[in-house]
Amino acid sequence: MDELRMVFNGMDIVDKLGTTKNGQPKLVIADVVGRSVTTVENETVGVPGKAGSHLLRSKEPQRVLEVPFILRGETHEQLRMDVNKLSELLITPSEANISFNDEPYTYYGKLEGEVPLTEHRTNAKGTLTFICPDPYKYGEEKRETFTEGHAVFNAGTAETSPVFRATAKQSATFLDIVKENGEYIRVGDPGRLEQEPYSRTRTVLFDKGTSVTGWTDASSADHGYVAGQMIGTPKGFHPQSFDPAISPYAWQGPVKKRSLPEPVGNFVLSAYVTLKNVGNYTGMIEFYLLDANNETVAKIGIEDPFRGRDLVQGKMQLGPDDADRYHEYTFPPTKWKQAWNNFEGILKLFRDDYSGEKRIRSYFTLIDENGNGGHYGTFKGYYHDVEGKYQTDVTQVQLAMRKWPSEVEAEMYVTDVKVQTYHTEPEGLPYIVEPGDVIEVDHKKAVIRINGEERNDLKFDFGSDYFKLVPGVNNVYIFPGGAFDTEITWRDAYK
Repeated sequence: MDELRMVFNGMDIVDKLGTTKNGQPKLVIADVVGRSVTTVENETVGVPGKAGSHLLRSKEPQRVLEVPFILRGETHEQLRMDVNKLSELLITPSEANISFNDEPYTYYGKLEGEVPLTEHRTNAKGTLTFICPDPYKYGEEKRETFTEGHAVFNAGTAETSPVFRATAKQSATFLDIVKENGEYIRVGDPGRLEQEPYSRTRTVLFDKGTSVTGWTDASSADHGYVAGQMIGTPKGFHPQSFDPAISPYAWQGPVKKRSLPEPVGNFVLSAYVTLKNVGNYTGMIEFYLLDANNETVAKIGIEDPFRGRDLVQGKMQLGPDDADRYHEYTFPPTKWKQAWNNFEGILKLFRDDYSGEKRIRSYFTLIDENGNGGHYGTFKGYYHDVEGKYQTDVTQVQLAMRKWPSEVEAEMYVTDVKVQTYHTEPEGLPYIVEPGDVIEVDHKKAVIRINGEERNDLKFDFGSDYFKLVPGVNNVYIFPGGAFDTEITWRDAYK
């Protein structure tokens, strides 16, 4: 067998550390301890007058993996840099997948405690310790599809948690996933017979940004100038040029707008946007929702406006750019404020009157393109328009893509621009999905998503809960019958 290697969080750690000048791996995995049979802890109590003891309960505690390693450097300074790089690769906010090239199994764990190093010149020795709250190991991911009922075979020796992805073939108010033994998970609500199902949204504009046909040049944008050209491309709207710098300096770039086919009261605006700023590039992408008088009703955008620093922030503004406006700036809800750098994700802006409360909500999220398309690094903003100041009908949408004249512009694209009307019927029952929408039910992470957005609020049925697949055959069924094409993924689990 070749040298022992470790994959952590999807990365081959040996490859990530690279090689020395003579082609030898800098990181050498010496051994792995803790992969034996799952530990069992028994709790017993002695019984007076009887031999032995009485078994109260048994449990399988967390697994601990210990990985002794050697790190080789060219110089002491390079060794310290490689130690820092190893730390960067191994520190994660939650458990990550761990696997080794001498067995076909995957563990899920997290680095634990300090890693003392014994250093000698340009080499260092140490031991990585990973705790695995889930003590089991898992085989390769399996994937099967079905429509209504299916027999799933868990070939392992332990229970395992599946992930279901159900693609709607028709509008539906609920999804039930039911096991033959009666366990089930429900998303949404079947409703009562007297409740008429209805669609909360109706699309009035959808544009992938492959052409600027239907869009006209705007005459103004906040805090700067309209200049340059915007074009349509296969990747979406793109600022082709910004024109020479205008004095005094302010944000400048192309700005386009188009009319909606009808005035819109309550609405949902959404778009997929890209702003690649890392490398000290600046850029600003803004959506303006305008009324019939070209006044700003609401605005949402992302930008990197900082000199000498890579940092993307989100923003929302209500009303025109004057003293009576409401505005807020936001960053990702993590300790690492730079998490939105090289932003590739979704912006949304909602206005509705849920239960008579006039709400305006912003939504900023990144998209996990390498996984299942789930949303992460998500921020949700909220404003209660008590005085009804920002309720004018929207008749136009405007897109601005600008830069600061003295700085290099970020790469910017905008696609999948959508404007929908949004309404509620108090006596009706809203559909939770329309044809093409995808419901994901992750029984391992206990998360429900619709089109990538977390929607655990739709799990409110009292008896509904996440379940596991037992070793052997598991018969599962989907309701309503014929409403979804369903994919199940799982990994066989082993003790």
